[in-house]
Amino acid sequence: MTIELPENVTAVLERLNAQGARAFVVGGCVRDSMLGLPVHDWDVATSASTDEMRECFRGERLIATGEKHGTLTLLTAGGPVEMTTFRVDGIYSNGRRPDSVSFSGDIRDDLARRDFTVNAMAYSPRGGLIDCFGGRADLAAGLIRCVGEAGRRFGEDALRILRAFRFAARLRTLEGRPFSIEEGTLRALAEAAPRLRLLSAERICSELTGIILSERAAETLELMGRCGIWRQLPGETALVPPEVFDSLPKRTPARMAALFKEAGCDAAERFMRGLRFKNEDVAATCRRIAGLKADIGGEYELLSLLGTLGADECRELLLQRALTGEDCGRQAALLERLISEGRCCRMEQLAVNGTDAAALGLCGREIGDALRTLLERVMRGVPNERESLLAQLRELANDKNGAPKGDMDKTERM
Repeated sequence: MTIELPENVTAVLERLNAQGARAFVVGGCVRDSMLGLPVHDWDVATSASTDEMRECFRGERLIATGEKHGTLTLLTAGGPVEMTTFRVDGIYSNGRRPDSVSFSGDIRDDLARRDFTVNAMAYSPRGGLIDCFGGRADLAAGLIRCVGEAGRRFGEDALRILRAFRFAARLRTLEGRPFSIEEGTLRALAEAAPRLRLLSAERICSELTGIILSERAAETLELMGRCGIWRQLPGETALVPPEVFDSLPKRTPARMAALFKEAGCDAAERFMRGLRFKNEDVAATCRRIAGLKADIGGEYELLSLLGTLGADECRELLLQRALTGEDCGRQAALLERLISEGRCCRMEQLAVNGTDAAALGLCGREIGDALRTLLERVMRGVPNERESLLAQLRELANDKNGAPKGDMDKTERM
């Protein structure tokens, strides 16, 4: 078979070959090429040592991204190309990375240390496809299977447990059939699940996010539950029917809110902060959960959501509630009317501002409190008119300070 390689990658292989080294593209780039998927990163495995790589690419931009493990990255006009010497991994005492590596002259040794058969193939225009472990057959069958003994693979690197689920959730065969995890591999990862506690929160977060945002997330999350994965993570989620979950936008807040709707914002925040999710995703998830649980009775409730979430997310929220069987037709129509009318739902839309409040003697937190009071009144039907709101603002200032403050004429001229 033939894999079409970018010019910069072909040039790297040819340069290494010209120096007497063997070189192949390996791993995920081979897998995705064979599945007709776009390739974002091209990795090269070679018999050349790092010293020989430096000699081969003298004068070009090389980065020592992992020289201890035989890896240099060449910066080319077509993008970075990572080059690694064929290697054999030593003992994994920390459950994540080998304590040491030894280098080899045989590509087969390098492929034997990899996680899954579909990631353990190599290709070069000269040598064709190197497939020692049945990766091509597993690609055709849609199977995620460990290279060699599954228990050993997961014992070496616990992150492979989550990677198995992510690949199964994301990949489809050329015929469009979804991937599944091979039975022996599935048993082994369930037994190894407690080893997930060896991983950093950031590593778990990255893999889990990839699963949650996949097209078959709900099915995969349910399988993870049956394998005891959730018990190793900091909190319990509620499983969501596939027809609901997989129809949601592929954004972290939307999907995490679905998982934690019943548990609530506090549980979602503990889980997400425990796994080092981005602060903005945590905040957006909590806002979304509040919206899912809110009683949307009329204009005021919708305006409150509109001010908090924005128009697009409000529409998504009503759609999500509708997917669970809730009748949101009236609310959806009302939302569109409020948007088209430009109804005030945020403080910056008020006809008065902080400068007006300061001129009346309010300061610091008092200004925000007063403007929030006016916004509440406007969303409940008080006209958003400057003269009327200035009068109400003066009353609030007087109530706060016990006497009229500020130059009203000055305020009205601003």
